[in-house]
Amino acid sequence: MANARKKVEEIDRLRANYYGELDGKVWGQADNYDVCLNISAIDEAGAVYMIEKAVEGKLIQMDLKAAQQTEYRDAKTRPKRPRFSSLSS
Repeated sequence: MANARKKVEEIDRLRANYYGELDGKVWGQADNYDVCLNISAIDEAGAVYMIEKAVEGKLIQMDLKAAQQTEYRDAKTRPKRPRFSSLSS
């Protein structure tokens, strides 16, 4: 059992090093993921529901981005973004 634990820890260390070198990010840090769930706080059905909603949202974002890119390509210009001089009155 101790050998298995050491092997898992070694593999995790190697993965973390590889990930850090590849992306310059910290292995296991929640900010590096699109979706991060604490499954100890919800049941399986709740987790499935949350993942489905996250995927739907991601697909909507992808569709909007593709539509914008097509619009930019067709118009040959990017639409101008509104500029706000100040948020205070």
